[in-house]
Amino acid sequence: MKTVAYDLTVHLLSENDAAVQSILSDAGATNVSRKEFVKVELVYPVKKNDACFMAIYLLELPTDKVKEVGDRLRREELCIRHLLVRQSGRVLPVRRPRETHEPRRSGDTALTNEALAEKIREIGETL
Repeated sequence: MKTVAYDLTVHLLSENDAAVQSILSDAGATNVSRKEFVKVELVYPVKKNDACFMAIYLLELPTDKVKEVGDRLRREELCIRHLLVRQSGRVLPVRRPRETHEPRRSGDTALTNEALAEKIREIGETL
């Protein structure tokens, strides 16, 4: 089966990652490296916890084992969140909203507040 490079981010209740290491080795993960644990404060409680330990693993995994790893991490009591993504090497562009709003019709022009107030007075006089 084809082996692909992945990033695995896990949020754990403790710094003990033996269960995660076991899950990865059982699935046949290779070239596993882990960045240092970081204690993070959660924006909202997850499983009644306000903080957790986050670790990022870089690994290679057979594609047929991805679902198994996800299922086992979901069942692991110390793992409150996980995200497994394929390393693509591509950086996707960020879409930004337009900074200026163009008139809806090509003949329309934007009015200043003073010009708009004058138009309203003109319309009011004709009624």
